[in-house]
Amino acid sequence: MWARFGVAPGELPDWKALAGDVTDEIPGVPGVGAKRASALVRTFGGIAGLLARLPEVHPESLRAAIAAHRGDLGLWRDLALLRDDVPLPPGPRFAPLTAGSRAATRALFDELEFRSLLPRLDQLGGESS
Repeated sequence: MWARFGVAPGELPDWKALAGDVTDEIPGVPGVGAKRASALVRTFGGIAGLLARLPEVHPESLRAAIAAHRGDLGLWRDLALLRDDVPLPPGPRFAPLTAGSRAATRALFDELEFRSLLPRLDQLGGESS
């Protein structure tokens, strides 16, 4: 995480709330890009610290942009969180792909528009389709 985003893994939701994330449709604060989001998270320790110390943010235009989106930042941070507290039923056992299961998996990937995963399906072990 440090090399790519400049923040620790646990700080990534705060970083995404500030910088935005196109893939998760998180708009972020206008004028805050990747580098500025990294600096803000490192300096203030995340959204809560940033909002608590908002008068320390410079320039004024950045402080105003953050203040204007104060109510959105918590939601955007929550949208970027990977939830690990969702109760799930026991999952399926992993088994080698058969021709039938490969075809069903391909159909599911098509339906869910997992286009980047389709080529990888052919690289998996098991029977070929």
